[in-house]
Amino acid sequence: MLSDPKVRAALTKFVNLKLDGSDSSDETFKALQKKYKIVGFPTYLLIDPQTGQELARWGSELYDVPTDQFIEQLANY
Repeated sequence: MLSDPKVRAALTKFVNLKLDGSDSSDETFKALQKKYKIVGFPTYLLIDPQTGQELARWGSELYDVPTDQFIEQLANY
């Protein structure tokens, strides 16, 4: 889904960051995992850059969401 051109266009208004969780001893990873209560992968978060508040969260269920519905969800932010 994230490679879909319509989704990529909708994501252009966001800063996209991919965090590699394969090294669970990494201090940055541990801090983000604790702060945002990340318990599994994949985890997709929409975070307010000014407050650090989590606005939305998706897991693997995102792959079952129709593309247009996901784009609508993104438009709300």
